[in-house]
Amino acid sequence: MDKESAIKSEIVFYAKLLDAKGLVNPLEGNISIIDRETGKLYITPSGTRKSLLTEDKIAVMKGKEQIGGTLKHSSEYLLHEAALKSRPDCNAAVHIHAPYLTAFAYCNKDIKL
Repeated sequence: MDKESAIKSEIVFYAKLLDAKGLVNPLEGNISIIDRETGKLYITPSGTRKSLLTEDKIAVMKGKEQIGGTLKHSSEYLLHEAALKSRPDCNAAVHIHAPYLTAFAYCNKDIKL
């Protein structure tokens, strides 16, 4: 398996895992991985159920241009790119809209650590 396929496969694996565990709203949240050697950002597409994700749907960004993927990139790709560029020790970002945590926040409840 080449590097690009491995990256896409990893995104699909974790997207499906997050969905199976109920940690993402079906159509919200994103996973991204940056390839620091090529500068490409791989990110889940916009408005796609994580349980139905396949490698060909993963958007590949090079700067502001989408150079791969059969579906449109997440609208938050710039946020992911900025976060990953500011943290050279990290190569992946996960932004979830956990249904239970979202409901908890709407109730204005504090999270006790």
